[in-house]
Amino acid sequence: MDFSLSPELLELRARVRALVDDVLQPVEAEAERTHGRLSAETRASVHQAVLESGLGANNIPKEFGGGGFNLTEQIVTHEQLGRLTNCLWVLVWSPSNVLVHGTPEQIERYLIPDVRGEHRHAYAITEGDAGSDPRAIEAEAVWNGEHYELSGTKWFVTDGDVASYFIVLAWAVDGNERLPALFLVDKDSPGVEMTADPDFTHNFPYRHPEFTFTKTPVPRGNILGERGRGFELTGEWFIEERVHIAAR
Repeated sequence: MDFSLSPELLELRARVRALVDDVLQPVEAEAERTHGRLSAETRASVHQAVLESGLGANNIPKEFGGGGFNLTEQIVTHEQLGRLTNCLWVLVWSPSNVLVHGTPEQIERYLIPDVRGEHRHAYAITEGDAGSDPRAIEAEAVWNGEHYELSGTKWFVTDGDVASYFIVLAWAVDGNERLPALFLVDKDSPGVEMTADPDFTHNFPYRHPEFTFTKTPVPRGNILGERGRGFELTGEWFIEERVHIAAR
């Protein structure tokens, strides 16, 4: 079996490598000095370069404005991004793939701006007593007849400091029914609080804070997918994310 890259993949690899060499590696020293906290000017310059490269949101289908890369193309991309120090690969944004399961309204409000790089979101899963087994999560969203009230604390919410909204894995409780679901929660919603911001042993451009939700109101229309699909969709996201990590 021939495992050599096709001419198209070689061209893609060269394109990503050029972005890494010419735009991102020169930023490594600043990231080291500032513990990952890049200046507004640097962020704007990198953001524009990523837009011009066409590599942002390459994991999202073209019908939503993304690059439509298959998994092999994504692996080739992330192998090159992995040459960077200080986790600067995160500046080449990859919105969560599960957002494509949203309603037309959700896609327009949340996914499309993510694809354009106009804002970021954070996926909130892990809890103090629920790590590798998400079935142990305790966060609940209880239906009160008008909206859900979301309560719980999430650890390691990567990008949470700069996110404008969260994808939160929690139990949807409606009467006697308790099903896993994903909730789209705006960061400026009542009851959302960043309750810790621990340091880590790397200079990540964004942080991994702890967030607590206290009876945060979430409309039924902000469920991503359907009630009962929370673990399934989270698994879909994890598969792509972990392949990216392995490639880097």
